[in-house]
Amino acid sequence: AEELARRYGTQHETFTVEADSMAGLLPDIAWSCDEPLADSGLLPNHVICRLAAEAGVKVVLSGAGGDELFAGYTYFFPQPKEDILLCHSRLAAAASAVLGRLAPELSRKIDRALAYQSDPWRHYLGHTTVWPRRQREALMGGAFPPGEEDAIRLDYLRRSRLDGLNTRLYADLKTYLPDDILLLSDRMTMIHSIEGRVPYLHRPLVELALGIPAEVKAPGMRRKGLLRDIAAPLLPRSFLEQPKRGFSSPMDRWLRGPLGATAAAQLASERSLSRPWWDRRELLRFVRSPDARGSLQHRFFTLWMLELFCRVHLDGASAHPGGALLDDL
Repeated sequence: AEELARRYGTQHETFTVEADSMAGLLPDIAWSCDEPLADSGLLPNHVICRLAAEAGVKVVLSGAGGDELFAGYTYFFPQPKEDILLCHSRLAAAASAVLGRLAPELSRKIDRALAYQSDPWRHYLGHTTVWPRRQREALMGGAFPPGEEDAIRLDYLRRSRLDGLNTRLYADLKTYLPDDILLLSDRMTMIHSIEGRVPYLHRPLVELALGIPAEVKAPGMRRKGLLRDIAAPLLPRSFLEQPKRGFSSPMDRWLRGPLGATAAAQLASERSLSRPWWDRRELLRFVRSPDARGSLQHRFFTLWMLELFCRVHLDGASAHPGGALLDDL
């Protein structure tokens, strides 16, 4: 960002956010969301909107929709490790069968990778589902309603008449984009009295983009290939070849430290365990498992944000922004 600012002579400011900032802002963020939202992009969005408001900015532009329209997310195509598994599919399938009981999470990831060739929808849903159905049923006991895995996304996949890639993009446009990205952006801008605008979601552009065939939009399964080619005359080559980074927090690292210890203590408390929708034994087992704050940190963070929502909104621990500290919730 700094290099690009120098190239075009734009004003650029750098602000470093640490885990301590997350601890101090989470009660305000949970209050501002008005509903459970477990996206690690909440913190950087909250901070950048606050800085913009302090600088007197009233309108900001967002790139939301670019990944959904032009195939920017890594899960739309096989990832490098998945390519290796696909090249040795028989051996990988045998390994998955052996690991089914010994390492179920690893077995699930192998099966997800192999699904790209036989069932791309299953590959896509495997990446976009944070809590697989079996684990959710165990965690919630009888509180989890019956139905298909990720039924809402699956319904949009079935209804689409677009090609394979655009069908998956359409499902993201109808689910992940409004239920997460736009929700997050709306809450974080509005709490700072800023208007956020989303140029990529101008309806004529959306309709045009969804009509572009997959082989033109992402030739050779190159994510955002068309956009990269359009931007090539304007950006240094190094920019065009960078991997996707997203706009999120290093939650995997933070949860291994004091922030994660605070989260684990809150989730394992009697207050949390007594929520009527949990199987308390299964919740406690997961929170205390070595993978919860490691390879399964996305699931752990989801549970924690739900608990913070309950404490802030349902239990009334924070009646207004700045009304509580994380340790006081």
